[in-house]
Amino acid sequence: MIALQVGSSSVSVWSLAKLWWQGELKGDNLELQIFLNLRLPRVLTAFCVGGLLGVAGLLMQVLLKNPLADPYILGVSGGAGLGGIALALLLPGVFAWALPAGAALGALVVIILVFGLSGFRGVVTMERLLLTGVAMSALCSAFVSLLLTFAAEGRFRGLVFWLLGELEGGHAGLLMLAWVLMLLLTLPMARMLNVVSMGDDVAFSLGVSVRSARHRLYWMSALFTGIAVAAGGMIGFVGLVVPHVLRLLLGQDHRLLVPAVALGGGVFLMLADCVSRVALAPVQLPVGVVTAMVGAPLFIVLLARRGRV
Repeated sequence: MIALQVGSSSVSVWSLAKLWWQGELKGDNLELQIFLNLRLPRVLTAFCVGGLLGVAGLLMQVLLKNPLADPYILGVSGGAGLGGIALALLLPGVFAWALPAGAALGALVVIILVFGLSGFRGVVTMERLLLTGVAMSALCSAFVSLLLTFAAEGRFRGLVFWLLGELEGGHAGLLMLAWVLMLLLTLPMARMLNVVSMGDDVAFSLGVSVRSARHRLYWMSALFTGIAVAAGGMIGFVGLVVPHVLRLLLGQDHRLLVPAVALGGGVFLMLADCVSRVALAPVQLPVGVVTAMVGAPLFIVLLARRGRV
């Protein structure tokens, strides 16, 4: 309700409800137009993108058995951004579909590269993983900058704003469907996630195919990240902040954590979007800036607590 009402132009949901109850609400009402065409789709987009990023981060943390794993930090969001822009520029005639398809493909390629390179010649370590993720993120950013130099002037501005984190809400209905599909895919895996998080040896002894589980987590993390980046741009640290905080509050049972993170990620990004809309109103900040201001300090604190700084 807060997210629906605050912004550069305030909208009173209660006033609209009262007018509707009294039969005096007309289609040309300015507040109604803002509510239906701008505010509601944007809030729904923020909720779904936040949930997708949160669950993607949770799956990565289970996969790596490390609370510092996150699609943005490990470069997966950067890969999704690079894939989306590359395919959108190569296939401008089907821009609406090329962007999400490229984002999902780019996320998958980068997550495989990061995990493969970090485990090259030995066991995956956190230091090697983080360094590999940072390197891949920098490489993807370089290629993104290169591709943007060839973008048409009319498309350049839109792509830059998308990369910074923009929740236009143009596909809110499809995102709601993706959010529900995410839960349908992830909730049946909750018990398996509990077992895998205990370690590979324990999982193997309990009959879980660790290799198969890893592949499923690879694909699902890439899919959720790709959809989220395609819809909202490169919004960082949602997958780090939300699972970590909820794990401290609710414990380690993924039967509870999965739906909690799906909801909590949506709430977190809705609140961040509220801040981005009102902080410098009528100018709107990219929502990725707000999440980074919250997530980056938390990431530093987590590193310090683990004795890595």
